[in-house]
Amino acid sequence: AKVGEESRHNLLYWQSGDYIGVGPGAHGRLTFNGTRKATRQHRAPEAWLAMVERDGHATRQEEALSRGDSFSEFLMMGLRLTSGIPRDAFLRKFDQAPEDCLSATRLDTLQDEELLVLDEEGMRATEDGMARLNAVLSYLLN
Repeated sequence: AKVGEESRHNLLYWQSGDYIGVGPGAHGRLTFNGTRKATRQHRAPEAWLAMVERDGHATRQEEALSRGDSFSEFLMMGLRLTSGIPRDAFLRKFDQAPEDCLSATRLDTLQDEELLVLDEEGMRATEDGMARLNAVLSYLLN
């Protein structure tokens, strides 16, 4: 997107913000008392509406995310941004710097291959890293 024209809607997801899933099939991420939860609404519109009328909501699933799942989501979403993930975001969310959360060997390999940058600002994928983001993430997280 052009500078100043970024989608605030998508930025909320990519920066690990909380959001409510409303409507058939909608997903949400909400934090309660320090626990991040994944929510999912019923998919079928007719069933969703019937559940809302009967129960006041159609939430089919509400699951507390593990620290590992939250971390994986944080990386998968944050590395989609050209600005990447600020160092202070790692510290706020996980009480650790990126290099304390991930394999030093894998970080070095991705940096040597010019797929990832890790510096005092934070962590971000290079242009080549963005083109191969699924592979970069798989390598980092396994």
